[in-house]
Amino acid sequence: KAVELLHSESAAKKSAGVYALRRMARYSGDAQSVAEMLAAFVRAESPINPHADDDAYPEPPSQAVQAALDVLGTLQTRGVKFDVDLRQVDLSWARIKGNFADANFSESYLVSAKLDGEFTRADFSGVRAADASLNGFFAGAIFKQARLDGNVELRGSFIETDFTDCQCSAMPHADVPFRCAIGNVPGQAMRALVAAAELNKNAPPAPPSEQQNAAAAANEA
Repeated sequence: KAVELLHSESAAKKSAGVYALRRMARYSGDAQSVAEMLAAFVRAESPINPHADDDAYPEPPSQAVQAALDVLGTLQTRGVKFDVDLRQVDLSWARIKGNFADANFSESYLVSAKLDGEFTRADFSGVRAADASLNGFFAGAIFKQARLDGNVELRGSFIETDFTDCQCSAMPHADVPFRCAIGNVPGQAMRALVAAAELNKNAPPAPPSEQQNAAAAANEA
């Protein structure tokens, strides 16, 4: 019955199907099957539009998709761990809160999304996360080739997080994205490094030191 509701044309019935699956997970104990069904529902309802204009203003998720994300964040507990497949979905403006450890968000859109919770070892490879808020635990998470454009907020724990080839114009008023490969840095330190890199790009060259002047004079002699 819950699966039938998810495939209904009615937005209200889709939301009802999501909450029916939440009850199923609670009383049957089969949280993994419910998570797989909810993740499949999100992928089907919010696929990335490959023909969308890069400058197009993203729309928030439907009420049913947001409800599915809310439920997904509650299913993993200390004794229940499983992967959540949210690859190549448009989660712009979504609220992604709770336990998403080991989840796969690769190549998804997280424009202006708000992430808050447990994202340990989650895969964010290739995501587009302009103006997103990343708050929580991202230890061991992967952001390879991710686009963190605009005013991205990086808060929480980013220990051993992989930012290889990440496009990180992550500070306000940063005009030019630059490539970074930063790991083992907490969020505040990363923001400082990003800011320092932006300042260093436009800074005038430092004057030669006394030792450099002396060495140049010796070479001329």
